[in-house]
Amino acid sequence: MNFTKNVHPRPEAYRIIFRIGNWVTRSKRYYSVFHSSEALEDIYHTFITGHIPGKKITIYDIQEYDRFVDEWISRKDLAIENTELYDTDFWSQVEVVKDNLVIAIEHKKGPSEEGPLKESE
Repeated sequence: MNFTKNVHPRPEAYRIIFRIGNWVTRSKRYYSVFHSSEALEDIYHTFITGHIPGKKITIYDIQEYDRFVDEWISRKDLAIENTELYDTDFWSQVEVVKDNLVIAIEHKKGPSEEGPLKESE
């Protein structure tokens, strides 16, 4: 399936408001991309590669900055509708709880987490 997105002619500022695991405070990450779905894809890849600590994140909102009225406008629904993560295992890791996306994954252990390598006898 080939999706055609209605993208901006130049990158716009987006921010994602999320919470890592059971942390008390919410975090914000800012992106300069052409569409809100790209910001969602970026934070997903950042999370699954281990650059955001924790085993789950809760995404509360994906917002676009409107510089003409100086406010942030929610684009979470558009981001979900237009994401290109449908071909990945993204949706098997996502749960919607009270209109928030909860992404929970098990990070794969690397060699340093498994202990020293044993020599074969």
